[in-house]
Amino acid sequence: MRIARVVPDLPTYAVDEGFRYATDQPLPIGSVVRVPLGRRVVRGWVVDVEPGETSGLKTIEAVSAEVPIFTEDLLQTLRWAAHHYVAPLAALLRRAGPPNLPGGVEAEALPPVLQEAPRDLPAPISAAAAGRRTRAVYLLVGREESTDAVLNVGPVLRSGGSAMVILPTGAEVATHGALLSEAYGTRVVEVLPDASRREVTAAWDRACEMPGHVVVGTHRVAFWPIEQLRLAMIVEEGRRAMRDRQTPTVHAREVVRRRASVERFNVVYLGSMPSTTVLASGVEVRRRSARGWPPVEIIDRTEDPPGSGLFARRVRSSIAGALGRGVRVFVFSH
Repeated sequence: MRIARVVPDLPTYAVDEGFRYATDQPLPIGSVVRVPLGRRVVRGWVVDVEPGETSGLKTIEAVSAEVPIFTEDLLQTLRWAAHHYVAPLAALLRRAGPPNLPGGVEAEALPPVLQEAPRDLPAPISAAAAGRRTRAVYLLVGREESTDAVLNVGPVLRSGGSAMVILPTGAEVATHGALLSEAYGTRVVEVLPDASRREVTAAWDRACEMPGHVVVGTHRVAFWPIEQLRLAMIVEEGRRAMRDRQTPTVHAREVVRRRASVERFNVVYLGSMPSTTVLASGVEVRRRSARGWPPVEIIDRTEDPPGSGLFARRVRSSIAGALGRGVRVFVFSH
């Protein structure tokens, strides 16, 4: 017998640490189970399994899904998000899985990758294809150019890895998804905001149980445990639509940054204007086309703590990073 620690699916901080249950099954982290809690039987997620004395412990009633909905590495990010956004852990664990219980998928014959990679492939994409990790890059591109840039995921797919492309809106998901489908066929998993629960669950099953796919969706896919994830591409990371409207107001950019540091996959940002948050993180900024204006960022100081000075820490870091690269900076304050 083993001891499994289970966090019940209840929107309260009181269950964040989970409860210990006895089990005779080798349950992986992320397993969806049903456990007795008081006078009820509720759904929950396994967050730890260890050997030990099980006398006096209640037993897990049933395993609800064939596959786990998060890994041990992803659990680190989920715990971080619960702390960072001040939310019950269960509210974050739920986001890693599909709306319905995952049911498993049959082996899928994926089409060959015929798209040739350009010679000036960004370093994170080359590293992802080679199974390595390198520094994140921000590619300065217009909205029309971003659709061409995401087509560069081919080498990652050819190497057996997966990628995800996160976009602000459903319309942009549809546009980019259509172009990617023309190039990579059934390797593309498109997740539209208005898709049914059944459709989203089917997409999750394909993306999270078989490698070699590129997942295209809004911020809802940021927590998905995509199989063999090697590359994340985020388009226009600074737009408001990249953040959940309802509590917890999770930002896709922050989730991906945290996941990448733990899971060691590569990140490429695409857009016309990097946020100061990204610039302060030390990403390499590359210009892919001529443009009349440099990046412009409007800083709202209303949420800065008292005593932070004329410039917030992230603004100072951004300016220092730009000056270190030999870039001129113009600051207007009023």
